[in-house]
Amino acid sequence: MENALYADPRVCEAAAVGVPDERLGEVVAAVVYGRPGVGDYLTEEGLIAQLRSRSEAFLFYFIPAFLQLCHGLDYRGLPSLL
Repeated sequence: MENALYADPRVCEAAAVGVPDERLGEVVAAVVYGRPGVGDYLTEEGLIAQLRSRSEAFLFYFIPAFLQLCHGLDYRGLPSLL
């Protein structure tokens, strides 16, 4: 999932996490931090559309159930996200 998001040059950092789902048990949610200066050019809808247009997008797991833009990802000095 992260590699598919990183294919967009406007994405600086991305993380995909599992979140509980009543019907499926778990679905993918993605959190994306855009490169400085992209401003309104990076939207949730635009990223979802880009993922759907990729050749492997027929695989449903390349499309997150939820996508949230943020202002930075929290590492707190650790090599992985908190």
